[in-house]
Amino acid sequence: MGEFLDRVRERVLDRPPVLRIHLGRALGRGWGLSSASWIRAAVSGPVPGPEPDPYPLPVAIAPHRRPVASRRTVEAPSCPWAGAETVAEPAPGAAAFHSRARDTASRPASWCAPASAALIEHAAPHGYAAAMLHLRLITPADRTDEVVRMIDRTVGTTHLVVLPGAAREPEGDVVMCDVAREAGDELINRLRALDLESCGAITAESIDLSLSERADRAERDAPGEAADAVLWEQLEEATHEESTLSITYVAFITLATMIAACGVVLDNAILIVGAMAVGPEFGPLAGICTAIVQKAPRLALRSLIALLVGFAVAMAVTVGFSWIMGGFGLFSEGRLEGDRPNTGFVYAPDAFSFVVAILAGIAGTLSLTSAKSGALVGVAISVTTVPAAANAAVALSFGDTKQTVGSTEQLLLNLAGIVVAGTLTLLAQKALWATQRSRLTKPEAS
Repeated sequence: MGEFLDRVRERVLDRPPVLRIHLGRALGRGWGLSSASWIRAAVSGPVPGPEPDPYPLPVAIAPHRRPVASRRTVEAPSCPWAGAETVAEPAPGAAAFHSRARDTASRPASWCAPASAALIEHAAPHGYAAAMLHLRLITPADRTDEVVRMIDRTVGTTHLVVLPGAAREPEGDVVMCDVAREAGDELINRLRALDLESCGAITAESIDLSLSERADRAERDAPGEAADAVLWEQLEEATHEESTLSITYVAFITLATMIAACGVVLDNAILIVGAMAVGPEFGPLAGICTAIVQKAPRLALRSLIALLVGFAVAMAVTVGFSWIMGGFGLFSEGRLEGDRPNTGFVYAPDAFSFVVAILAGIAGTLSLTSAKSGALVGVAISVTTVPAAANAAVALSFGDTKQTVGSTEQLLLNLAGIVVAGTLTLLAQKALWATQRSRLTKPEAS
């Protein structure tokens, strides 16, 4: 892959045509491309008249083994969209396509992309906070000019591309640009104010690698750091998915509680840590925090139901599991009430329990907003939620009221600490970026 990139840069940077390669989201991480990834190259450049491109390059590469239509654009030297004719030469088995772009001589000069650049990008691997985002918009023709002006005036944007009449469902123009992550949330909010989500579409994806001086300049111009930026729409979408009461979610939290039940009876810290890592309860907790800050009652209700029903089902199944294990002589009341130096803390809440929950809530929220998901594992094994629920269930099965009450208090204390800390963290992040909003608009040209 490194040799391929070097060859691309050598061939493109010294020549007029523009080469843009999109590496689609891979199933693996980093450069581990799989059959689900795709590479698309489109070549264009200011050539005089309908003459062949003097620098022929491969136009389409696709490992999908399905027909791909290659495309060459012949443009006037002044602006790539003025009177351009786009003719697609179908690959074997592909349907022929021919279209003539609308006359766009009256379009703003900002629509004209530079004639020399090289951009190589693919979707960022999970857990990596990419510095740039790629936006793809479908806009009604009568709103395209306004959208383009809005993008052009936003600090941290670059690589603006407009394809008049390219969208078919819904019909309209396609507008693409790259934006620094720090400016992404503000730009998306401005686009939503134009009602594009109902009459068009707004799609955003992370860029892992961008070889472009313009992209570097856009990132430098945007205020703040990419790792500190919060994309609220993305956060709501992520927490909405993680807080769904699904069979998989219930299965994970139930299995985690059963593993923790074995851990508390055996006083085995390894099993406790493993159960903490398996538990999916942080998703609904993050959903509640996000819903409070964003004033999204549906997300709050969805997350609360997932949290309560999940723990209720998990504890009920664990009570039955404890009875079965007791019937085989594997669980006993003597083991539960005996000396447990490694797991006795799960039914003895104290001030440290709340402090740890607060710190874990802050760390977990920051890991979500910065896309550094690796920190979530540490958050999961630092709070006593699943082990407390498991101990309460086992104690209930043996009629130990004291441990049942103590474990329930520990569970509620940890849940409350995480929600309070997560909400305050999001509020602080929102207030911080609100102070940067005025710096995200370019000054009017004199």
